[in-house]
Parts: sequence; C-alpha cells; structure tokens
Amino acid sequence: MRRKSIWLTVGILALLVGGVLATLSWMIRHEPTFYQALEIEPGPTRKQFSTDCTKNYFALTTSIINNDPTWMARFSDDEINSFLQEDFIRSNAFESILPEGVHSPRISIDADRIRLAMRYGTGGWQTVITLDVRLWLVAKEPNAIAMELQGFWAGSMPIPVKSLLDSITEAGSQNNIEVRWFRQNGNPVAIMRFQADQARPTVQLLRLQLEDGAIVIAGQSLLEPSGRPVATNVD
Repeated sequence: MRRKSIWLTVGILALLVGGVLATLSWMIRHEPTFYQALEIEPGPTRKQFSTDCTKNYFALTTSIINNDPTWMARFSDDEINSFLQEDFIRSNAFESILPEGVHSPRISIDADRIRLAMRYGTGGWQTVITLDVRLWLVAKEPNAIAMELQGFWAGSMPIPVKSLLDSITEAGSQNNIEVRWFRQNGNPVAIMRFQADQARPTVQLLRLQLEDGAIVIAGQSLLEPSGRPVATNVD
C-alpha cells in the first residue's frame, strides 16, 4: 500500500511538472497578435515605404553632417517596418547590428510608447522578444533622452527588465553615449546623453515626439557650414 502511494505521488508530481513545463513552453513560443499585425504585405507599397524611410534617413544625416541650421525628420512605423523587411535584409546589416539568433525586428509606435519586437531562435524553437519603452527629451539637459523600460517579454512570459541594463549601458559607451540610471514608478529609466565626450556639442536635439504611428525628431546645428561654432550675440 505504501509503495503504491509513493508511485501515485511520483506520478502526480510528474504530471504537475509536465503541465508547468508545457505551459511555460506555450507562453514562450506564443506569438503576440500585434507582432503579426506589423507584417507589411510584399509588393510595391512596401518597397516604396522602405525607399521613403531610407531617403528620410539619409536626408537627416546629410543635414547634420553639413551643419544645416535646422533639421527634422518624421518616420512612420509602416516605413520603418517596410525598411526592416526590404532594404535592411538586402543590405545584410542585421548580421552586424542584431545579436546572434535575433531576426525579423518590428516596431510599433504609439503616442506614449514604442514597442520593439523581434524573433529569437530558429525552426520550432522560436519566441518573440518584446520590449516596451517610453522616450522623452530631458528638460534643461542638452542632448539627453530619457528611456523608461516599461515591460519585457518572451512570448507572453514576462522577463525582468534589469537583465537589459548592463547591455544598454555597454551599447551606449560603444557609441559615445553616456548612460545613467534611476527609477520612476518602479521602472528603470536610462538618461542617455549624446556627444558625451565633447565639451561643445555640435548639434542640439530640440524635439523628440511620439505620435500614433510615427516618431518625429528635430534639432539644430551648433556649427556653421564652415565647421566653426555658431556665433552668439553678446550684450
């Protein structure tokens, strides 16, 4: 009788563990509905969106490099996602930009947040990694952007966002961006200051605005086209 009870207990535990593992596997491999909705159908429209995104990007960077007095660009999430499915893949840029095993990045932009999503893994063992962030310019601190990490998931299973902090700090230092952290409403917030090693920055961010379906960035050059600092009036 005792031996039967032991085997019964073992069997129940095995079923419970198997059920938990199956549930976790389903949660991790679950593909969020929003990710599927970000797929742009192949065709002329997607190609045109991708071309527009590329043109806007190069126009923006050219204005900054040429020290144009002011510059502005607007990128819709349709344009960005089309680029990620067209020119980004053809350029093989993902091989040097994305971590190993990560592919098919997508983006969704709302008025109060950006949702980044990408696949991780291959074949039947894939999951969709999702990160929700909020961005805004820091008042009275030039060229500083605040990024609040609001949520991080693998499939539908939450992942502690603290696992990202060191990676973000390291990526910032590699790109001349000073990163420091604080907490707001229980969420980690990164203050990212651009051109951190320059005593006199060459550009100034003036606008970073999220809209439903688009992001707008604008600023001004602090140099004349000749490369000299912009003259200021002295009373």
